[in-house]
Amino acid sequence: MKYLNVLIVLLLMMGGGSVYAQHKKTPPKKSSSKSAGKKQTEKPAQANSLDDKFTPDKNSIYNAKNSAGDNGSGSEDCSNIVKFNPTLLIRKTAAVFYERRLGEVVGLQGGLGLCYGVDPVQALLSGEGEMVLNFGDRSAVSYSTLLSQGKSSGIGLFLSLSSRFHYSSWYFNSNNSYIELNYRFNSNPLNLNAYANSNPSNFTIMGTDRDVSLRSNWYNVIWGTQFATEGKIQTTHEFYYGLGIRRTTFNMFATEQIQSNNSYYNTYRYYQTGERGKVLGFTFVAGYVFGIGFN
Repeated sequence: MKYLNVLIVLLLMMGGGSVYAQHKKTPPKKSSSKSAGKKQTEKPAQANSLDDKFTPDKNSIYNAKNSAGDNGSGSEDCSNIVKFNPTLLIRKTAAVFYERRLGEVVGLQGGLGLCYGVDPVQALLSGEGEMVLNFGDRSAVSYSTLLSQGKSSGIGLFLSLSSRFHYSSWYFNSNNSYIELNYRFNSNPLNLNAYANSNPSNFTIMGTDRDVSLRSNWYNVIWGTQFATEGKIQTTHEFYYGLGIRRTTFNMFATEQIQSNNSYYNTYRYYQTGERGKVLGFTFVAGYVFGIGFN
C-alpha cells in the first residue's frame, strides 16, 4: 500500500510535467546576424525622359558648354588661305590674295592683280581742294584733269603686302578680328586723245605726249573681321574698312607758244617735261573678301 501511493504521486508529477511542456511558450527565434547584415539591392535610377527631350543641342547658344559670344569658327584653323576680293572690281582692279597664318595672332598676306581703268573712288577724292597736296611746280595739265579726262589705254599692275594681327573682340572670341598694316601699289596707263580733241583750236597736245601713267603707293591701316565655315572645304569670309595715305606720281606738262600766221590768236602746245609730279591724298578702303582655307 505504501508503494502504491508513491507510484501514484510519481505518475501525477510526470503527467503535470508533460502538460507543462505542452503549454510552455516557445521563445521567438532570433534572426541570424548574416540575414540582419545583408544589404538590400538598390535598383538603378532611371533616366528622366524630359531631360533628353529638353537638353539643348551641342551647337546651340543655350548649351552651357559653349562659351558666350563665340560666334563662328576661328579662321586660325586655316594655315593657308587663297582669297578673292570682289569689291576691288568696283575700283577697276582684279586681284587674288594669299594669307599665311604664322600662329593664332600673326599673319602675312600678299596680293597680285591687274588694273584695267581709273579708280573712280580715287578720282572722286582727288581734286584741287583739301584732299590733294601738290609738291614742286604745278603741271600745266593737273593731276585731277588726268584722272577725270584720261581714258585707260592698257593694263596696269596691282601689288599688295600686309602684316596682320588677330585678336579676340567683345563679340568674337576666336581671334576673328584683326588689324592690318597694308601697303599697295598700282599703276594706270592713260591716254588724253579725247581730252585734246575736245579743246579749242588754240590748244593742242602732240600725239607722242598724249600717253601718260599714274603710279600710286598706298599706306593703309585696316580693321576687319574674318571667320571660317566648317566642312570638307573650309571657306573664309572677311568684312573690312580702313583709312590711309596715298602718294601718286604722274607725268608733268608745260606749255609753249606757237606762232601762227593764219590766225588772229596764238596757239599753245602742251608737252611733257619728262618729270613726274607728286600728289599726296587720303584713301578709304572697305569691302568683302571670299577665301578657301587649307593646312
